[in-house]
Amino acid sequence: MGDANPVTWHFPLNVQEAIFGIAVSGANVYFANTGQGTIVEYTTSGVLVNDNLVPSGLNDPEGLAVSGSNLYVANFNAGTIGQYTTSGSIVNASLISVQGPTQVVVSGSRLFVLDNTGTIGEYTLSGDVVNASLISGLSAYNFAVLGSNIFVAVHGGVSQYTTAGVLVNAALISGVQGVIRGIAVEEADAASAPEPSTIMLVGIGLGLASLCLNATTRQTVDLLSR
Repeated sequence: MGDANPVTWHFPLNVQEAIFGIAVSGANVYFANTGQGTIVEYTTSGVLVNDNLVPSGLNDPEGLAVSGSNLYVANFNAGTIGQYTTSGSIVNASLISVQGPTQVVVSGSRLFVLDNTGTIGEYTLSGDVVNASLISGLSAYNFAVLGSNIFVAVHGGVSQYTTAGVLVNAALISGVQGVIRGIAVEEADAASAPEPSTIMLVGIGLGLASLCLNATTRQTVDLLSR
C-alpha cells in the first residue's frame, strides 16, 4: 500500500443490487454478489473461474472471509454464518446463528461477526461462542482485524478497539465524507519500514474514493476517485 498509482482490476460481474463482500486468497478473488445471491470466483488477473461457486445454501450473502480451504459467508436473511469449501461444497450452512450478519472476518483461530444490531461477536472456527457481544452499540458497515486490534468503519471515520473489546480510539480517523463501505488493514513489513500499518477505506459520498491512511500521521491520500 502507499503506492500513489495502484493497480486497478476490472471484474465484469452481473450485479443486480450490490457486492457487499470480497475476499482474496492466493491467486483467487471471491465476491458475495448479494443481488444475485451467489458467490463468484475470479483469478486476481480477472479471469472468471466460477460464477456460482456455492450452488445452494445461500440466503442474501453479504460478508465473506477465506481461511485456508474454508470460505465463511454471512447469510443476512438466514441469520447464519455458513462454512463452505473454496471449491463450493457445504461444510455447515448454519455454523453460527446470529441476527442479520453483515460481515465476517477470520483472524487466527477466531471468527469475528458484525450483525445488523451493531454488535461484533467472537467465535471459534468451529462455531463455538467466545463472546457474542464483544463490541456493541456500533453504527458500522464493516470492520477489519489486524493482530490484537479491530478497526471499525463507522459513519465519518474509523474507531479502534482491541480484540478483547476495549475501546482504544473512537476517532482514529474522522472527517471522512460519505459512508465507508469497505475497510482493509495492512501491516508494514521490513521492506516498507519505517512506514507503519496502513488502512484502506472505500467510501460512498459524492463519488467513490479510496483513502490510504498512514497510521502514525493519520494522513489521508486520495488514491482513486470518480
